[in-house]
Amino acid sequence: NSITDDYVFTADNFIKMILIILRLRSNIPVIMMGETGCGKTSLIRMISVLKDMKLKVFNIHAGVNDKSILSFMEDVVKSANEISSNICVFFDEINTCYSMSLISEIMCKRTYYSKSIPNSISFIAACNPYRTLKTEYTNNGLINKIKLIHKRVNLAYSVHPLPHSLLNFVFDFGNLNFNDEIKYIKSMIYQPIDEMFQYNDR
Repeated sequence: NSITDDYVFTADNFIKMILIILRLRSNIPVIMMGETGCGKTSLIRMISVLKDMKLKVFNIHAGVNDKSILSFMEDVVKSANEISSNICVFFDEINTCYSMSLISEIMCKRTYYSKSIPNSISFIAACNPYRTLKTEYTNNGLINKIKLIHKRVNLAYSVHPLPHSLLNFVFDFGNLNFNDEIKYIKSMIYQPIDEMFQYNDR
């Protein structure tokens, strides 16, 4: 199928697709937690193509605030009222900003500042794990492992902990195994090379 030519299908991400689609059918929000580069975003894009859903992506970062999220939601709701197809809203990297309470209201209560959200809109989000790193340093020839806690937390990612209201919807995306990682790397390398040769043949 030409739709899925550039996507690496594995048994693992196929099962994840099915589980996510089942949750979306029940209008249950999905929050995928996994390491950077494990395929969260590409999987959601593929689901939207296969299910013929209109995908609205909001890439969240530390500079995002309530105002920008509200503006985005106004546009999404307006689109939902104008078209007949379902819309899937994808909040990427939700725990990098300080607007977690608003995102929680949108995904859990399906409201934003008391405005209701149409049932034709479903929500998926992605986030990185909130975890600390073990740092190694040399002191007088000895290697000591330390955990930086309290005022000096050394996080693997620059993220905030998820509120309890969202924890119930977390879907552990996990990590890629070695064989799947090789397939992903080959796909990322071969695709631009193929496109380059196709362009030169014109």
